[in-house]
Amino acid sequence: LFDKYLEREGVGSYRTKLIIKTKGLVEEIKVRDFLNSVGVTRTKLVAADMDKDANMMSFTYFVEGESRKIKKMPKGVFSHKWIKSLRLE
Repeated sequence: LFDKYLEREGVGSYRTKLIIKTKGLVEEIKVRDFLNSVGVTRTKLVAADMDKDANMMSFTYFVEGESRKIKKMPKGVFSHKWIKSLRLE
């Protein structure tokens, strides 16, 4: 109950699942640098997939941070040409 109040008010941390698909082969450190640049510093890599035929990679993370920073993350995608898609669950 208390956590829901804090989340609604934008106080405290918020945890969600994040899936980033990239154009071409990208090192995981580059994805973490992107996450740090948008203010998400607590991450846990859950899965990394590579599709050689489609020339893309997919990284699945659990991310934790302030809800306002996580909600602003999709805006940062447009300034990075190597990100094909970003999905928050």
